[in-house]
Amino acid sequence: MTDESADASWLVIDWGTTNFRAFAMSSSGKVIKRKEAKKGLLQVKQGEFANELKRLLESWLPNYTSLPVFMAGMVGSQQGWVDVPYAATPVDLNELAGQGHSFILPWGAPATIYPGVCHKRGKGQYDVMRGEEVQLIGAASLLGESTFHAVMPGTHSKYALMEDSCLKAFSTFMTGEMYSVLSQHTILGRGLSTDTASKSAKAFLKGVEESSPEQLTRQLFLVRTHRLFENLKQEEVLDYLSGLLIGHEIKSVATLISSKDLTKPVNIIGSHGLNEKYQLAFNAVGLTSQILDGDRCFIEGMKQLQKVIANETSAVV
Repeated sequence: MTDESADASWLVIDWGTTNFRAFAMSSSGKVIKRKEAKKGLLQVKQGEFANELKRLLESWLPNYTSLPVFMAGMVGSQQGWVDVPYAATPVDLNELAGQGHSFILPWGAPATIYPGVCHKRGKGQYDVMRGEEVQLIGAASLLGESTFHAVMPGTHSKYALMEDSCLKAFSTFMTGEMYSVLSQHTILGRGLSTDTASKSAKAFLKGVEESSPEQLTRQLFLVRTHRLFENLKQEEVLDYLSGLLIGHEIKSVATLISSKDLTKPVNIIGSHGLNEKYQLAFNAVGLTSQILDGDRCFIEGMKQLQKVIANETSAVV
């Protein structure tokens, strides 16, 4: 049986805070092999990134030493391998590619770490992202559109506006982290377990309906009182909490989208479970949305960046 990895021409790596993901790419841009590991930044000692990458690759791809490596995500942060300065909005594909940090790995292969993006709001306030900008570039290519709105669910969920092929603005919502903290470390989740949650769409939608972009902390106490007065079953409480938080985010996002754009679908870019929840919430508040696979967008974005690096013309963005 032939080894598919022998056909690999370059590597794409998404190295985040908690996870490491690698994709072996063919010369035509097809994913021929992938690897995932719980080896994020938090598990790598400073100064050991090259050694850790070698350990992760050598048992996976025998010919890894000859392959160029393209990386994005928190690997380019202050806590990562190299602190690659943020590109500032508005920023397009060519600017992102041009601001990548290139170097030679200890085994002689070339490597590039792409920058994240920062967005300055009023009064010196900033938003930042690392990795999501690659997904947005990929989404633009896959959609064949230069202007669209997107939400990228996660621990720190992002709302972004792509306009005229540029990432123009974005906002961060700590929705996922808030859910984790509230469900595990406050009275709202005491005695409950995510393992026993019912995955109740009805309870989730009740949370979306009762959420408010202006009164989050007040509405959160309903998690306690609905449980106290048995308006929710024990196993529905966390679904309701999830609905409150995601509903708060969705309704806040709606205020950021101009009325002329409300008829266009918001693109939800992420993983399977969260994508479906967000689409349910968008439907509940009367906004149209469509789901794009986060991995597919990331890989497509890295392909577009690699084309620029190789002095090729990007097909879409």
